[in-house]
Amino acid sequence: MDQITLDTSVAEQLQDLVISSEDVNGFLTELCELSAAALSRILGRDISCAVTLSRHHRTTTAAWSNPEARLFDEIQHSFGEGPCLHAMTTGTTVLVRDTRTDRRRRRA
Repeated sequence: MDQITLDTSVAEQLQDLVISSEDVNGFLTELCELSAAALSRILGRDISCAVTLSRHHRTTTAAWSNPEARLFDEIQHSFGEGPCLHAMTTGTTVLVRDTRTDRRRRRA
C-alpha cells in the first residue's frame, strides 16, 4: 500500500479546521479543499477530493474540492459503482492513480 507522509503544517491545519468549523457541510468542504491542496503539493500533480455519504442505503456527494471531483462522484452515483462506492461497501481502500487510465470501470 502506498504511504504519503504529511508535514506538520497539514496536521495543524486539520486541527484548526476541526476547531473552527461551524457546521458539518463547511467542515467537509474545507477538508476536501485542504486534502486536495496538500496532496497536490506533495505529489506534484492536481488532485481532486470528494466526500460521499451514505444514509438509509442512499448515497450523496456531500463535499468536493473542485467541480471535477463533484462530477466524478455524481457519475459514480448514477452508475451505482465506482471507487468511492466500492470502498464504502467493502470497507477497503481504493487507489485510483489516474482516472484517465484506470481500466477497472471502463464502459464500452
